[in-house]
Amino acid sequence: MAIIGYKDLGNGTNAQYVTLSDEELETLADKIAEGISNTTIVVDEIKLESPTDGTYIGDIKFGEDLPLPTGAATAAKQPALGTVGNPSADVLTVQGVSGGTTLPVTATAGNTLATVSATIANGASLSGVVDIGEGRVLCAIDMPADWTAANLTFQASTASDGTYDNLYDQYGTEKTVTAAEDRYIPLDDPAFWLGVRYVKVRSGTAASAVNQGAERVITLVTKPV
Repeated sequence: MAIIGYKDLGNGTNAQYVTLSDEELETLADKIAEGISNTTIVVDEIKLESPTDGTYIGDIKFGEDLPLPTGAATAAKQPALGTVGNPSADVLTVQGVSGGTTLPVTATAGNTLATVSATIANGASLSGVVDIGEGRVLCAIDMPADWTAANLTFQASTASDGTYDNLYDQYGTEKTVTAAEDRYIPLDDPAFWLGVRYVKVRSGTAASAVNQGAERVITLVTKPV
């Protein structure tokens, strides 16, 4: 219901509202839109009565909470970073763009070294298969307390169950590490091992292997690339 003006009763009493129903108001609006000539309408004030809950004006229903879009958040979410050693339910990520500037990332927390064992059986010269680990390189060798004198050479393969070939550098020299019992031997050429994951460790050289007098366990120390 809309109040469109006042009517003077002419008897000294207060004027009363002149009202139109919703249908009458729509009809009036249509006529105005059609541009009927010689029609003059003077409106001092228009008031809309408050619709009751559940009623419609156009496509809007009053007194009803509208649903949020699917997936919309009902509260602001603040990411909470976890403490060291504990995963966080909130994860922050960095997204890149093709051709964007490289974002350097450096791992600094904790001891990143790891070890794997190469075992040479009694009376043998070649160990079983050793997996250096994905994304890791050999950086040191820890020799056992007992060792039949011999240096170390290696075989390598691209797969654990693949074919193992003797390991050489790019100049055609067999890769040799000078070894003896009870030695911790850091390797000063970790870049050499970047393409080497699956290895066998040999006592002696390819041309002159040395069988060990008992089972020997050699510790290979690795680090991430």
